[in-house]
Amino acid sequence: MLRHCLWILAVPSLLAQQPPVVTVDAVRNAASRIAPGLPGSGLQPGSRAVIGGLRLSPGIVRVEVDGQLAPVLQSAPEELEVALPFRLKPGSVPLTVTVDGRRSKPVSVIIGSASPGLYEPPKKTSVERGGTLSLISTGAPAAHLWLGGVRVPVVRRSRGDGTEELRTRVPPSVPLGCGVPVTAVDAAGLPGNTIAIAIHEKGQPCPADAWTSALGRPGRTGLIVLARSHQGNRATDEGAALFTVRGEGAGWPSLIPGSCGLYRAGEGFDPRGSILAQMTGRVPGEGLDAGARITIANGQQARALALRTPGFYTRTLDPLPNGPFLEGGRLLVQSTGGRAVGGFSFLLPVAPGFSAGLPAGDSTVGAAPLTLTWTGIGPGHLALVGVTASDARNQAMVMALCVAAPEAGHFLVPAWVRAALPDTSSATVSVASIPRAPEAAWKATGLDRGVAFTVQARHAVVVLKR
Repeated sequence: MLRHCLWILAVPSLLAQQPPVVTVDAVRNAASRIAPGLPGSGLQPGSRAVIGGLRLSPGIVRVEVDGQLAPVLQSAPEELEVALPFRLKPGSVPLTVTVDGRRSKPVSVIIGSASPGLYEPPKKTSVERGGTLSLISTGAPAAHLWLGGVRVPVVRRSRGDGTEELRTRVPPSVPLGCGVPVTAVDAAGLPGNTIAIAIHEKGQPCPADAWTSALGRPGRTGLIVLARSHQGNRATDEGAALFTVRGEGAGWPSLIPGSCGLYRAGEGFDPRGSILAQMTGRVPGEGLDAGARITIANGQQARALALRTPGFYTRTLDPLPNGPFLEGGRLLVQSTGGRAVGGFSFLLPVAPGFSAGLPAGDSTVGAAPLTLTWTGIGPGHLALVGVTASDARNQAMVMALCVAAPEAGHFLVPAWVRAALPDTSSATVSVASIPRAPEAAWKATGLDRGVAFTVQARHAVVVLKR
């Protein structure tokens, strides 16, 4: 028995003697956290970076980049935040972490080709039209901001700690909303990450649109989405359901016509899988058990969304004998419930179809702005224009998502949005019709709110090449 006790006591000591490990591709801009391989992921000398790994602290920690010391600003066993040296030269350089004299194996990081990253404010930022907006950034200097589809200049002030304060006056042309998307762009047109802020009139709260009211508030939320996707002559139906507890920091971008946002996913992205399922499954929040399955019925035919991870359900819906599943007027959505969410049953209308002008499949799209067109999207809906692309190793993805008024009939994807997309042979270009408000609100024990809607989308797979 003593021998076993000594062995158990020795295990932590042996682990403590192991060197730290820096995870490959886990050194990123501390604000934007863009994954290596995507445009703008390079590191800017003098800016802040985060380093992911194992056994990075506690102890005496020393970080070296190309042989130069990078002061440690914050430390945790699995992540460090550092200030990069000012004298780093562009290109691939080694980075090592030493803890109490034990050095990690070097990893290569790219200096240069950096974009300006915006920090999420510690609390929800709300600014009035005509007022001054102040944000903190790190990385390449920001030349301007895209604020709800409006280009605004910025005044930069170094804070002397690897970050800058960006200040700008919010012009009257900037749209109101509780989740207006904001992206910083450098002088070369390379954008960083997108954050959301609230814009309001003086003396009034920000106007909450239907989607912000339904999904942008903290609490226990159920979301069910059914989508019909057309690619060429083939239609695919799929569904996803998400049941989560969202905290006070929960946010949901307002769907503002003319605005664009960039949304990135890191490791684990499967470029061959369903975009709907992968994006829905990455919404933050603690998952809630809503039962073994969510059933969707179309007349006498029924399909079940299967449980994938706690609170997340998905399935590609098989076609009916006489055609695709998502046909007809209304679908019956129901569940017997689970440990956290009670049973529910409600009817969901099927969104009408439309036509779109997309690039021909497998055609090459260059660096110039891209124009997409559509007809048949009704006034009760919005047109979502999206381009989704993964890096060459399929380890990271970026989705550019823009919003347009349906009556416009066309949308020009801005050049700064195109600059965020990596070259790839299998980018997905999309136009989707989404309702201006959830099509069904439903109740269940254990939820503060439940919403559902159907989407019609048209896609083309193209080659992106600069």
